[in-house]
Parts: sequence; C-alpha cells; structure tokens
Amino acid sequence: MFSNMVVFSQYAMQVIMSFMMLVMIFIMLPRASVSAKRINKVLDTDPNIKDGNETEGKPDVTGEVIFNHVNFKYPDAVDYVLEDISFTAKKGETVAFIGTIMDADQIIVLDEGKIVGKGTHKELAENKHTAA
Repeated sequence: MFSNMVVFSQYAMQVIMSFMMLVMIFIMLPRASVSAKRINKVLDTDPNIKDGNETEGKPDVTGEVIFNHVNFKYPDAVDYVLEDISFTAKKGETVAFIGTIMDADQIIVLDEGKIVGKGTHKELAENKHTAA
C-alpha cells in the first residue's frame, strides 16, 4: 500500500513538472521572439561609418587628437555618459575609458606605458592627479 502511494506521487510529480516546463516554454517563447527581432534589426542595419581605402597615414604628417570639455550621451538618452572630458591623444598613444572609476578599489594611471599614479579615486583627486 505504501509503495503504491510512493509510485503514484512520483508519477504525479512527473506530470506536474511536465506542465511546469510547458508553461515555462510559453513564457520564454515571446521573450525569445522579441530578442531575435532585436538582434536581426541590429544585424540588418547598414553601418554609418564605411571602411576607407587607405591603410597608411601620410608620411610627412603627424598629429594629435585633442578633446576639450567634451560631453557624450546616447541618442534619446536623458543623462550624459561622459561629461567635461579633456585629453590629448598623441601619435602612438592609446586612450581607454573603463567602467566607473568612482567605485573602483584601485586605479592605476599610465602615461606612455609607465605607472604615474595609483590609488582610489578619492586619493587621486586629493593629489590633484590628472586621472581624477
């Protein structure tokens, strides 16, 4: 008698779990459909920036890119992602913006491959370091 109850409860659980999986499929299917449409929209978008033909710069021309008090926000966004950014990128240098430095445990400041500063955002700001 007891064994029949155990077997019945196991079969009942299998049936219930099958219905639960079926419900999950019905929940996930519309989400997957919307996601697939978004992905296809991105993949079908023609890029605004086209690749150029030149792969080398002019040998007699060197330069730098200077940003003075630049702000950036995404289209239709309310808040700026970057505010009041100023820097100069010289030939051969690499510039990167990585995450939110305000919450970083440690920030390492590099200049031409050499470490010129290290600490928290507060420490760098107190020392009037250019990265803060």
